[in-house]
Amino acid sequence: MIRGAILLTFLLLAPPAFAHQTGKSTFVVHVKPDTGEVDTLLTGPAIDAADGTFGYGPGEHDWTRDRLVEKWLQIGTYLDKSIEVSNDGEPCEAVEQDTSKPDPVSFWFLKAFACELPLGEVVLRNEAMVDTPGGYRHFARIQVGEDGVQTTVFNAQTPTHTVVVGGTDVEPLSTAGETFVRYLWEGVLHIVFGWDHVLFVLGLVLIAVRFKQLLAIVTAFTVSHSITLGLSALDVVAVPASVIEPVIALSVAWVAVEAILKRDDPRIAYAATFLLGFVHGFGFSYVLRDEVGLPTDALLPALLAFNLGVELGQLGIVAVAYPLRAWLRDKSFERKTVIAIAGVIGIIALYWFVERTFLA
Repeated sequence: MIRGAILLTFLLLAPPAFAHQTGKSTFVVHVKPDTGEVDTLLTGPAIDAADGTFGYGPGEHDWTRDRLVEKWLQIGTYLDKSIEVSNDGEPCEAVEQDTSKPDPVSFWFLKAFACELPLGEVVLRNEAMVDTPGGYRHFARIQVGEDGVQTTVFNAQTPTHTVVVGGTDVEPLSTAGETFVRYLWEGVLHIVFGWDHVLFVLGLVLIAVRFKQLLAIVTAFTVSHSITLGLSALDVVAVPASVIEPVIALSVAWVAVEAILKRDDPRIAYAATFLLGFVHGFGFSYVLRDEVGLPTDALLPALLAFNLGVELGQLGIVAVAYPLRAWLRDKSFERKTVIAIAGVIGIIALYWFVERTFLA
């Protein structure tokens, strides 16, 4: 495990099929002057790592889970060779290496180095995937000791970055207030641009004809997804994204069906939404843990802020959609409109399910 690393904060708009897939990578580095160690952690889509290893171009790969399992050892070897650290011109020794299990959605690769001499001019090299067609970028956050941080981007043009230990090119670590605001905003952006979550909330608005019903349903969803968001982000409970993502797609299909059926008993919607909230919480946690990252010096405030941001984004969607739903109530064309909107949501959700289950 990388201890004390501060993960890079960034938001990347994801394609509809995988609302949590990054499409680019994060590179987290912790330079430790006291011990002469440098820890690195690379995370990103596993398909990108496979493309980088075997040289396939966009649209030419067909990376099923079975193919990834078959080629995972070669992919790990490729990543190992792509990441190196030197100190004052001398290569640092790799003392630890580990990688996640094959998963088409994402991977992580850890490599730790020990440098023989006291840290001075530390050169980081990351050439993983940078030569793939169309180029590739690793958004990096580099913690230097416990008092400073740098950010940079690794790509084909700039595959290396130099850290001068004891230099003045580091910025002070964020204050508690800055951390809270940053993670609050990340939560808002994720729910607003996470299209599967947006469609799920819109489906809830279609189901709840009255505001009290909507309030009860959204509250049930909030309570349950907050639980799994925290447990998963803190690595207390782990469920693969390859399992969660298709279920999230099915949850969106479910709200569409519920809106079309128009059940008289709202308790079914309350109970089902509560249970499905647990699933969505895992989805939120993947973004927080793998794309945004949790700072070790303010872990709980960042987690709380991100969750609060998700709630604010969710409320924003409701604030826009519910007045339109209320206006539609009792109109002669209400049922036809609800069925049409729910039908579109359901078709999109089923497409996501098929792609996440069979085409990943």
